[in-house]
Amino acid sequence: MKTLLLLDDDQNHLDQLKAALSDEYKVITAIEAGLAFRLLGQARPDLMIVDLNMPEVSGLDV
Repeated sequence: MKTLLLLDDDQNHLDQLKAALSDEYKVITAIEAGLAFRLLGQARPDLMIVDLNMPEVSGLDV
């Protein structure tokens, strides 16, 4: 099963996306960029879905 990393500062969005995509992917979620960077150090996701308007680090910078 492929791994998907979701990054969004809105927990509701993360929960909805995870519910919609968990049949197809092993879903890893992060609510802030620092956590996403730590998770990227532990796992190499096949796909990332990133909120572009994050508060500390923009999604483009991730």
